[in-house]
Amino acid sequence: IKDRDRKKLFHIIVSDIEMAARYVHISDFSKKLFARFLPGPITFLLPQKTGALPHDLTHGSELVGIRIPNYPSLTKLVQAFGKPVTATSANITGEPDIYNPKEIDATYDHRKPAPDLVLDAGILAHVEPSTMIAVGADNSLSLVRQGPISFEQVQKFAHTI
Repeated sequence: IKDRDRKKLFHIIVSDIEMAARYVHISDFSKKLFARFLPGPITFLLPQKTGALPHDLTHGSELVGIRIPNYPSLTKLVQAFGKPVTATSANITGEPDIYNPKEIDATYDHRKPAPDLVLDAGILAHVEPSTMIAVGADNSLSLVRQGPISFEQVQKFAHTI
């Protein structure tokens, strides 16, 4: 729909750590990171459980991005659905981000395929994409994308664990 590179990985939005544990391996170290930073604007990339997610979502990657956003209505929706959902921006790849649902309709009005459904939560705040951090099996941290939460802030907390 958005002309996104099909090999680009998706992250999943889960309602809580228990749902995340169905799809990825969560160490005690990761649990403490979750407790400190989630819900919030951060995505942790963790080792996936074998066969837990479809190949079209992971493209063979061993890591899966886990998000618990600070949007209670979204986490309630995921909880009611009982499974994670994927998320990406609504814009066509390379185009400016979209924050207004009316712009989604206008953007995709003459495109095929187009979104089947748009959940209108009103005009969204302009926020930068989440910080993305890979958590290694050895509890190492690697910055994938800088966002609202600084990598240094996460590293500082990790040293206290």
